[in-house]
Amino acid sequence: WRYPKRFPYRIIYEVIEPENLVVVAAVLHAARHDRHWQKRV
Repeated sequence: WRYPKRFPYRIIYEVIEPENLVVVAAVLHAARHDRHWQKRV
């Protein structure tokens, strides 16, 4: 999880080290419930 300052969104991602790859699963507004993204992935 990443919750940057002054950016009202949460970024859900995974870093895969051997391939130097970042996979972004979801970007959602911080005011929304956390479980909403799980239904979409």
